[in-house]
Amino acid sequence: KDLVYFQMPTMGFENSPGFATGLAAPSSDLPSGIYGEPVSVTLAGSGTIYYTLDGSRPSTESSVYTDPIPVDGVTTIRTFCVDNGRVSSLTAYTYVIGVQHQLPVVTVSIPQEYLTGEQGILNHIDQTYEYEGVVTLIEGGEEKFSVPFGFRLHGNGSRACPKQNFQLRFRSEYGAGKLKYPLFDNREFDEYNSLLLKGGSEDWNS
Repeated sequence: KDLVYFQMPTMGFENSPGFATGLAAPSSDLPSGIYGEPVSVTLAGSGTIYYTLDGSRPSTESSVYTDPIPVDGVTTIRTFCVDNGRVSSLTAYTYVIGVQHQLPVVTVSIPQEYLTGEQGILNHIDQTYEYEGVVTLIEGGEEKFSVPFGFRLHGNGSRACPKQNFQLRFRSEYGAGKLKYPLFDNREFDEYNSLLLKGGSEDWNS
């Protein structure tokens, strides 16, 4: 019997028509990383490529890729493709332009409205809103991981301070259910359900 790929599982029901293979996510001619000058990013993939530049999850309502994308500053391209009913997984490419770093760089890409919009988390410090973003680690000029996650405020009294603390929650609804990477040399584990980006706004007390 031939093996086929199903876009969606149909547990307990008759199988829908399958495909000979799955669909690879779009590739980029430039890997994520730190670059000294603005760059132009060329994407390649089967069918129609969709992408966003504002940190939002792309859909078939997003921009359609036709020409190389000019990139300056700090930019994350989130992208996927669709071809004859097949839908690829999401992928992201992050670029830090014009600034050299000796330390590892962590970038968080998330739509501005999720931070300062009407329902933005920074405008509602008394509530716990969570929105999807992408976190990327660049070390030695190269990407070590790029993972979608849930972004939310952290803390109690510190929420009222000018500088905030944030939680990064890795959930299967966003993509990977865990972050799998050896972040710390002095830990025996390398899987994380969540991380804390600590702003240190309350450290003056001690």
